[in-house]
This record gives sequence, C-alpha cells and structure tokens, in this order.
Amino acid sequence: MERKLLAVFALQQEVVPISLPGWEVVNVVTGIGKARAALMTMKALQEHRPQAVLNVGTAGTFSLKV
Repeated sequence: MERKLLAVFALQQEVVPISLPGWEVVNVVTGIGKARAALMTMKALQEHRPQAVLNVGTAGTFSLKV
C-alpha cells in the first residue's frame, strides 16, 4: 500500500510536480493567509488522511529581486 503525502501550496502558481517512490502525492491549494491555510489544510487532512504533510511555497514573492 502506498503512503500518502499532502503537499500544501498557497497559490496555484507555486504548485510543482512532486514525485516520491512509494508515495501518492495529493496537492492542495489553500489560498493566501494563515486562517485560510489552516482551514483548507484541516479539510484536506480529514479527507485524505495522509501519513505526511509538506508545506511548499515562495514566501510571498515570485521575483528573484528580493
């Protein structure tokens, strides 16, 4: 049985392909903000019951001039 990884992103533009042998990866886009991220992550945790969660993001910018 494959283990399940929940990959959490704030924005669709942040989503990148994640592939790990032996893992089913479920991507979740939460939207911006701590409250929205918490709510959407909790919903995804209840729905998918993953063994691990990976929070992926760009820390608020897509610019290389930070």
